[in-house]
Amino acid sequence: MISRILALSFVFFLGFYYFLGNPYESARTVQKTWYWNKESKLASFPDPRSDFDPERTINGYKTKTSYIRIPWGESLPTDDSIRIEYPLRAKGFLAYKKIGSSVEFFSEAGELLWTKDYKSYPRIHPDGNLVLFLSGDNNQVLVSDINGNSLGAKKLDGRFLTDISFAPKGISNGETSVLFSGGELFLLDGKGNKLFEAKLGEKEPVFAKSLSISANGQKIAVHFLKNNRDFIRVYDRDGSESEEWNLGRVIPYKINLAVSDDGGVLAGFSDKLTLYSKSGKVLFEKNRNKAQSVYQTVFHSGAWFAGEWEGNLFFLDEEGYILKEEKIRTGEKPFRFYSSGHNGEAFLEGGNDIVLYRELER
Repeated sequence: MISRILALSFVFFLGFYYFLGNPYESARTVQKTWYWNKESKLASFPDPRSDFDPERTINGYKTKTSYIRIPWGESLPTDDSIRIEYPLRAKGFLAYKKIGSSVEFFSEAGELLWTKDYKSYPRIHPDGNLVLFLSGDNNQVLVSDINGNSLGAKKLDGRFLTDISFAPKGISNGETSVLFSGGELFLLDGKGNKLFEAKLGEKEPVFAKSLSISANGQKIAVHFLKNNRDFIRVYDRDGSESEEWNLGRVIPYKINLAVSDDGGVLAGFSDKLTLYSKSGKVLFEKNRNKAQSVYQTVFHSGAWFAGEWEGNLFFLDEEGYILKEEKIRTGEKPFRFYSSGHNGEAFLEGGNDIVLYRELER
C-alpha cells in the first residue's frame, strides 16, 4: 500500500513539473569562476561547468615596466624605447617606439613575423582581426589587417580622434566604432569595411567626447556637447538615430559608457553611477559621497551591466535590478572589464588579479 502511494506521488510530481511547469523563474547571479594572480603568475583550474579555457584565450597584461604573457608568464621589459600593443583575446603582440618609423608583429612564441613602415601608433582589435594606426595629430586612422596590410575602408578622417570601441567576436562580427571630437562617427565591420559614416554636428556644432558599442555590435552610444548641454545619443547599426537625451548640465570630461544590445546605457560619472533605459529614463542611480576620478569603469557583457560605486561592484540586469554586489579591494584599482567573447561573461583585470565572471542560474 505504501509503495503504491509513493509511486502515485512520484508520477503526480513528474506530471506536475513537466506538464504544468515550474512556476518560479530561475534566479540570475554572477559568480567568479577563474582567476590569474599577477604576483605568482599562476591561475586557478578552469570551471568544469564550461569548456572555455581562459589561459588559451587571453593574451597577457602590462605592468609599469613589463608586458607579461599568459599562460607561461614570460616578461618583456617596456619603456619609451619599446612599447607593446596586444589583442586581449588572441595571441601575439605589436612592438613600436614612442618616436619611431616602424611597427613589428611577433607571434605567441616571440618570433618576428613582420615589420612595416608606420609612423602611427597601433591600436589592435581585442580579437586581432583589425589594427588601427593613429596619426600623430590624431586626425586620421589607417585601417589594416593583422599583417599590417591596408584593408576595407583604408583610412578614416576627422577632427581629432577622441574614442574607439570594439565589439567582441563570438557575440558580434567583430565591429569597430571610431569617434572624432568634430562629430565624425564611423562603424566598421570585422573586415574593416565601412558600415556607416555619420556627422553628429551637421546642423549645429558639437564636441564629441566618448562612445561605446554594444556587445552584439548593433548599438552605439555617444556622449557629446551641444548648445552648452551634454547629451547621450544612441545609434542603430545602420546609422539611424535611435534615441537622444539631455544630461541637463555640462560635463567637462569624457564619460565612460556601456551600451546594451537594446540601447540601455550605463554611465560612469565622477559624481554618480547611472543606468538609463533605451529611452533615457533613469533605472538605477547611486550618488557618490564626493566626486571621484573622472575615469569610472562601466561595462556590458551582452547580458548584464557592471559598474563601481564607493568601492562596491554592482552587477545589474537591463531593468536596473541588482544581480550581485561585492566589495572591490583598493589594491585592484584602477581596474577594467573586458569581454571573454562569450555572452554573459567578462574578465575583470585589477592591480593584483585577473578574474573571470560568469552569469549562472540557480
